[in-house]
Amino acid sequence: MFQRAISQSGSVLNPWAYVDTASAQIRARQLTRLLGYSAGDNDNIYNFLMGASAENITLQQSNVTTERRASESLAFVPTVERETGSGGEVFLPATPLEILKSGNFTRVPYITGFCSAEGKGLVSTIPPNTWDQVNNDFEGFLPYDLNLTIGTTESQHAAALVKKTYFGNETASIANVEQYIK
Repeated sequence: MFQRAISQSGSVLNPWAYVDTASAQIRARQLTRLLGYSAGDNDNIYNFLMGASAENITLQQSNVTTERRASESLAFVPTVERETGSGGEVFLPATPLEILKSGNFTRVPYITGFCSAEGKGLVSTIPPNTWDQVNNDFEGFLPYDLNLTIGTTESQHAAALVKKTYFGNETASIANVEQYIK
């Protein structure tokens, strides 16, 4: 399929780039409720979403909340498929990490990269009340891939250290976030 690949601004191993199946189903149910539909089983949800307008889905998807951590800003990302609704070929048969560990993928020349201040474009879309959440619960904004359990001494210590490193004794805000995203 691919002869070479470039991954710019992220990888399949980023915590925001994959979600487990149970979380994906919860998010799909949230979306259908936001669109005014309430159904019990996955087939009904699938059929409803396939018939919903792309415009309505796009308008409502940002209102779907994520369960894990505040740092997961994208509600709809790839998940493992056991089967497809159309009976077609499964795109992602296992988690990205499982696939990489198994070695069951096509090896091609691969380049990865990122840009300086890459998150700067997203900062302008952060609602003002989110800054209150950041300052009141900085721990909830730690990256998921640190594998810390929220509420533990280790997690609280990491949050305090990250906050001090990037924001010093200042309150995190749009005015000083640039030093965090560099």
